[in-house]
Amino acid sequence: MNIRKVLEKEPIDISLVTEMADMYSWGNGINGQLGLPTQRAFKTFMTPQMVVRHQSVRAIACGGNHSACLLDGGDVFTWGESEFGALGHGVMVDQAGQPRRIDSFPKHETVVAIACGYFHTLAATNDGESYAW
Repeated sequence: MNIRKVLEKEPIDISLVTEMADMYSWGNGINGQLGLPTQRAFKTFMTPQMVVRHQSVRAIACGGNHSACLLDGGDVFTWGESEFGALGHGVMVDQAGQPRRIDSFPKHETVVAIACGYFHTLAATNDGESYAW
């Protein structure tokens, strides 16, 4: 396996994307920030766990208790704890244990970059627009 991208945020969770476009995460998952399937969504793992398989993942980002990924086609997915609306799904306090697509970007814009802060998420588009939530 060749690793294409690794992102570490705090000492609590780590995500990586391989050249085969598989995404793994491990660490503290008590808020769903690892993005694992239902039975494992809110647990902690000390070894890499498969999150996404055979997807064209362009970027990953980790916040304090949430994570995000950007697919090559411009779709943005977030998961974890949405304190202060960090997930971008229109709810201030929520938890999503599995990746959930953000549908609120204008149809004519394509997201090309993402970043996460401790309680917020950022996105930049091909038109030079920036979004923060």
